[in-house]
Amino acid sequence: MAYIDSVALGVGQFCTNPGLVFALDWPDLEDFIDHAATAICKKETQTMLTAGIAGAYKSGIEARDASGAQQIATGVKGDVASGALPVLYRVSAEQFMATPHLTDKIFGPTSVIVTCRDEDELIAVTRTLEGQLTATLLMENDDADIAIARRLLPVLERKVGRILANGFPTGVEVSYAMVHGGPFPATSDSRSTSLARLPSNDF
Repeated sequence: MAYIDSVALGVGQFCTNPGLVFALDWPDLEDFIDHAATAICKKETQTMLTAGIAGAYKSGIEARDASGAQQIATGVKGDVASGALPVLYRVSAEQFMATPHLTDKIFGPTSVIVTCRDEDELIAVTRTLEGQLTATLLMENDDADIAIARRLLPVLERKVGRILANGFPTGVEVSYAMVHGGPFPATSDSRSTSLARLPSNDF
């Protein structure tokens, strides 16, 4: 599953990995969550860049567990140095908005699926977000999804540095024109990019 591959890419150490997913409570939602849980169960514990980063990841997971978010799946546990176990969570939009620290970025292979009852709740929870590096709209080319996208875009344009459609932010090509930021605190200077200039096949 592309979503979970993006979450776990590089042991989740890409700053643009999808740590939050906002999903409408439509008939296909449970199938999506089941597929995501199955996919993350196949991801193995891997070594992070440093012991300090691994320790911060573990602390972040413990804090998220304590927040009441539902842990729905984990990866394959392994005894590796500075290891990070992939973890997937689920939470309602109501609980998400009532628990501000659920928006905190955890640097590592974890993500939260936030379920929204309807479009209005989806818009409301999006408005509560602080600045983000990227946002992705996963949508069909039909009237219903296009209408939702039209409502979301004016909100997202003020929240994020880059908006994608039907793709994942960990797989984009780096270019000089890319502004890798967004409203504070995503970045403090919108005139430049924090991404290194790399060949696309190395990113």
